[in-house]
Amino acid sequence: MVRIIKTINYDIIKNNLARLSLNTLLVLKDDAYGCDLKKVLAISYQIGFRFFCVLNAIDANYIVSKYSDSYVLILGKEKTISITKRVFLTVEGESDFSFCKKYNMPFHYKIKSKMNRFGNKIDDNIVKNDLCMGIYAHIGYYDKNKIKQEIKAFSNQITNINHKLIHLGGSHLKGTLDNISLRVGMAIYDGAISLLGKIVKVFKLKANESLGYNDSYIAKKDILVGIVDVGYNSGLSSYLHHKVFIKNNYYKMIGIKCMDFSFIEIDGKIKLGDEVELLGPHLKIEELEKKENKSRYELYVNLK
Repeated sequence: MVRIIKTINYDIIKNNLARLSLNTLLVLKDDAYGCDLKKVLAISYQIGFRFFCVLNAIDANYIVSKYSDSYVLILGKEKTISITKRVFLTVEGESDFSFCKKYNMPFHYKIKSKMNRFGNKIDDNIVKNDLCMGIYAHIGYYDKNKIKQEIKAFSNQITNINHKLIHLGGSHLKGTLDNISLRVGMAIYDGAISLLGKIVKVFKLKANESLGYNDSYIAKKDILVGIVDVGYNSGLSSYLHHKVFIKNNYYKMIGIKCMDFSFIEIDGKIKLGDEVELLGPHLKIEELEKKENKSRYELYVNLK
């Protein structure tokens, strides 16, 4: 049986949360970025957080049924009727607004940013309605100057809005907002996930011999190879080579990953059964981002 161990260090998550204001809205969508919504929710609630964001009604209803003094914003396009006024829908236009009025559902209004994903221009008729409890947007830039421009554009639309919860996401906005609440996801989980495997075979590969599909690696000299029981079934790309960490040393992957296994060039120090770190304290997510050409968000939710 193939053994892949994705471990989550909840102490790191606790430390990440401790750096945030208790007024921060915590994004727990996609099973808390693959870190287990129920566990992250329990930790967050114990620390003192009370406002959470998810993508669907199932998660929202779980949270408010588990913690009756919590609030939940559904970030997605889902229209649902909740028996509690502590679940808020997202409204971006007349259709959503009509649904909320019909069923007396509180909501947050989403303003469109330059991402042009969801949202709309401010609509006084909607945002000044008593059912509107908040206004928000998502900033899709990492460049500081563009972030400032987006925040200014957002702020200009809400100058005459009072008594609403105003918030912006995401995690890279920490320390940039005045009088606007912060909504974060990755700031909760950063550094908490490790991906581990074990050496399941060790063998010698002679010069000019190949390994992997389609001779994906041909040895230029005699080398020692270790096979680790982690392949692209873990969520890592099959064609990209990463460093791995074994016994206080770094080693390189070679060849194309198989579904369940990968090849590593090793030395005589490495033995059958040794643990292999593919992501963790010695291999930061930033390195994997560059190698995989994927954001840490994509990596976290796909790692298994």
